[in-house]
Order: sequence, then C-alpha cells, then structure tokens
Amino acid sequence: MELDLTDEQRMLVQTIGDFVRREAPHDKVGRVFQRENGYDAAMFERAAGAGWLGMLVPEAYGGLGLPVTDCAVAFEEFGKAPLPGPLFTSGILATLILLEAGTQQQKEQVLPEVALGETKIAVAAIDSGIGWGPDLVRATFRRDGDRLFVSGRKPFVHDADAADLFICLVVEEGAPAGKASLLLVDRSAAGVAVESCSGLITGVSSVRLDSVAVPADSMLGIAGRGWADLERATQRALPIMSAFMVGGCIQVFEFTLEYTRIRHAFGQPIGRFQRVQDHVVDIANAMDGASLITSELLWKLERDRADPADIHEAAAVAKEAYYQACNFSHMVHAGPGTDLDHPLMAHTLVSRSLYQYLGDPTYHRQRMMDIRYPA
Repeated sequence: MELDLTDEQRMLVQTIGDFVRREAPHDKVGRVFQRENGYDAAMFERAAGAGWLGMLVPEAYGGLGLPVTDCAVAFEEFGKAPLPGPLFTSGILATLILLEAGTQQQKEQVLPEVALGETKIAVAAIDSGIGWGPDLVRATFRRDGDRLFVSGRKPFVHDADAADLFICLVVEEGAPAGKASLLLVDRSAAGVAVESCSGLITGVSSVRLDSVAVPADSMLGIAGRGWADLERATQRALPIMSAFMVGGCIQVFEFTLEYTRIRHAFGQPIGRFQRVQDHVVDIANAMDGASLITSELLWKLERDRADPADIHEAAAVAKEAYYQACNFSHMVHAGPGTDLDHPLMAHTLVSRSLYQYLGDPTYHRQRMMDIRYPA
C-alpha cells in the first residue's frame, strides 16, 4: 500500500502550510477561539482569496474541482492550526450537499459564491445535542401556496454565526418521522435567530426557526429524501474531516514533545520522567492510529476500493484520537495548558466541537459493524 503523496499533493501541502503559518499562527488562532463565534472574517477572506473554499467546487462553477483525496491532504494541514471558520462546513459539507441534491439552477446560483467565500453556508441537521440519525430531525415545515413555513430549533449548528445561508433538515407536517427534506434558508429571513453556545466548544450556535417563510424552490432534492442525500454527501466529507483531525493530532504531539524537552523540573527535562513519557506515548499511539487508518482510507478512495465501513471506521478512530490526544497533552502541560492563549486549548476546543459533529465515535463504530456484519 503506497501512502506517499504525489508531487501535486506535496506542493499543495507546502502551499497550505505556508498559508497557515503566515495567516493563522497559534497565538492568533487562540484569540479567535476565545470569541463567542470562533470566527475571524479577515482570515476567512484570505483563505477564500487563496481558493481554499472552492477546492471541491467543480471548475464549471468557478472552483478548483479537486478530488476528495487532495482535499483531505489539504485539510490535514488546516487541522494543524487548527484553522477557524466555515472552511469545512461551507467549502466541503454544504458544497457536497448542493452537488448531491441541488438543481442545476441552485448550483449555478450558489456554488460560485461559495467558492469565492461570498456566501457562507452552515448545515443545520439534527434537533438533538446527542446522537446522529434521521429520527433526530424534528423541525417541521408546512406548505402554503408557493411558500414553505419552517419552525424548529437546531441546538448545535457549526459555524452558524458566520453563515449567510442554512441547509436545514426538516420534516413536512404530517409526514412520517425520519422522512426529512433539505431546505435552503436565508439567515436574514424573518424568524431566524442565532445564539452562540458557550462551554468547552467553539464556533457552535443554536439556530431557532419561527415560522420562517422560504420559497418552495428552496428545497434541495426530493421531499422526504433529504437524509439519504445528506448521507451520500457526508460519505465524501468524512474522510476530509478525519484528515483534519489527524493534522490536529500531529500538531498536539509535536508541541507536547517539544515541551517535555524544554520544561525542567528537579533539575532535568520533564521528558525523563516515566509518567510524562507514558502520556507522550499515548498521544503518539492515538496520532499513529488515526494517521494510518485515514491514510489507508485515502489510498482506497484513490483506487475506488473504499466502502462505507472504511469511512465510518476512519471517522471513529480520528475523532477519538483527537479527543484523547488533547487529554493526554493536558496531563503533560498541566496548568499552563489550560491558558486560553496556549495552542493546546485551541485544539481542545476543536476536538470537543468535532466529537459529536456528523456522528460521534460510537455511532460510526456501530455503522461500521452493521455494514461489515449485517444481521
């Protein structure tokens, strides 16, 4: 299994690495994550200007039209920052949903603006803080002539505060549970309210929809089939998210290892103490596991040999690895690592925010087992 990058991918890594070091040094990223919305408009605009929002957008709509594997390589570099803002939610997940379910007119109207960063889209999926699945979609809509009226509350929507549009999963009044539809909802529409969530997370908000009127042609795909469209989009998005978390693990390992060399206690580097070494090994194990399984997934994707179980397995491992790598790093850094200006805290906030996003590790392990060992 050849895991080496191509020349084009190495160039992409170098370009994005230079961009991240220049535009998103850890002290700047830490300050961004201390804001309620976890977002920096100027940083996002520079990322858009570099073309990073249009990586998956086809060239016909003004994007770069890169394959998923190239995007994953790029996002591993973004994860090392970790770069804040709706780069993944708008440039990857929302783009894939539009490509999967949007009409030609919807694609022509929205995707060029997404590629330029002029329109930012957040995905408001489930109506629960825990779990993932179509039965957790409870927001509703009703038809009235050529308009749809949407009501409900999405408690944890990533990058909602930065969004201009929402892709909302909603169930038509009277329809069976789980038969969700995808609707484009304008952030500025009457009845839309966004409130930032607090806690050990970043860039997450609650979105309330109170009889929000949207045109009937705002629906993406066929009514009642929205979850299936979302699932197909997330199957392509999850490898990219996994790579982002691998990048986070790598960066946490590197600055933690360096800290064990420069921090002294009792007249020697703390890296000489057995318990500190144990924690560093735990970080390395988490990082290596996530990196190897994600690399294997990308290798399979390039050769059309990946199945959904491989994607769920990589997502489960990467999510758990990023979460635990931050935990073990805190054990090494102790008090200084809890300072909001410390690079570890940026990764800690992101690792917690991504843990449930698009399904937690338990969900993905269960999906993997269901696929590989059907009843």
